[in-house]
Amino acid sequence: MPSDTQYAWLEARLDEAAAEGRRAIIFSHLPVLPEATQPHLLMWNYRRMLQVLARAPSACMFVSGHDHAGGFALDAAGVAHLTMHGILECTPEEAAHAVVHAGGDGVLAVEGFGLVGTHRVEPRT
Repeated sequence: MPSDTQYAWLEARLDEAAAEGRRAIIFSHLPVLPEATQPHLLMWNYRRMLQVLARAPSACMFVSGHDHAGGFALDAAGVAHLTMHGILECTPEEAAHAVVHAGGDGVLAVEGFGLVGTHRVEPRT
């Protein structure tokens, strides 16, 4: 669970990105969107993180793990939440990874392999 200091740091980085016209992808071990994970696996103060993301126009994607079943959903602010599948749950023949392509048009294309789905994420409006 991020501390107040860590939240302040994240908010400052998201503000910098917005001021420079850049987008930000946030990585965390713990998921924060109930629709993209199982409820008992959420970050304890996930609501606070969702508020930070909603206020930050630069935030476009939140990538997490922890839930080995994986998941994907958009939150109310339009931030994409990708919960990665646990590779340790795969058989030797399976895969569970993705490549995120960020185009100049603002679209993020998540190219999933194996257990990870492929998604197109439109820019936030």
